[in-house]
Amino acid sequence: MIEMRFLDSHIGILDDAINLANQFYWSITIKQEDDKWVVLTGEKFALVTDSKDTADAFLYGIGLAYSIIPDQLIDKFREMYQIDD
Repeated sequence: MIEMRFLDSHIGILDDAINLANQFYWSITIKQEDDKWVVLTGEKFALVTDSKDTADAFLYGIGLAYSIIPDQLIDKFREMYQIDD
């Protein structure tokens, strides 16, 4: 078991952590393949684990890192580095 003490107050839910990172063009997806959990950035493997808790903790850390960035800076970043979606 893991405790994500700042999940509710800083991120919301783990899907929101993915959405935060994806605003910076990470293209994160998570999927289960057989007995493994896979976190992808686009087509590249960022994490492969046999533990859902480990995958969740990984996403939680990413979400915490991006949760402190003000919306104005996110908007400015996306404006400066706009990539065709």
